[in-house]
Amino acid sequence: MDARRIYIKDGLYTGEIREGLRGVIKRNKELYQHLFDK
Repeated sequence: MDARRIYIKDGLYTGEIREGLRGVIKRNKELYQHLFDK
């Protein structure tokens, strides 16, 4: 299960959480670009 689904299931998925997760995704794509290349 991914982090977003866990937050939703626990009733904790807010705009602040959403933006935080987007930031993590952006940083992961910058740091680990080779994992996201298709």
